[in-house]
Amino acid sequence: MPVTFKGQALFGTGPQRVRVSVQGHRVVSYSTIDFDPSRVDTELTGPEEVEVVVSGRLVAATEAALWALRDGIANAFEPAVFGKTGSPVPGVLASASGRQWADMTFVEYIEGDRTDKGRVWSIEFEAVFRKLLKAQ
Repeated sequence: MPVTFKGQALFGTGPQRVRVSVQGHRVVSYSTIDFDPSRVDTELTGPEEVEVVVSGRLVAATEAALWALRDGIANAFEPAVFGKTGSPVPGVLASASGRQWADMTFVEYIEGDRTDKGRVWSIEFEAVFRKLLKAQ
């Protein structure tokens, strides 16, 4: 079972890995942003946005099928999936093992530098999802 976002298997059935990239607190060192060199304190300014990265390979039998997968991912960024505010609508990201992250936003998609051709067509990818913090 592949990774899904909002119930859709955007990345096909090729190999996929999931890693939780950012967790913890945002730290600000005032010595790097304050012009007062005597101020050297560091402060926690709030939680980091949780970031989950899905990486792997898009795999298809033909070049056209590979482009169909790529277009499906690109369509996840189209205005049709955005809310009334023009912001992306968050959804559930689910790993192949059943682990779920609620309220995730698909923020970035990066492809490898080349398409590999052999018995199948494939390209490496990395997709970044974040649980965006809301203003209080």
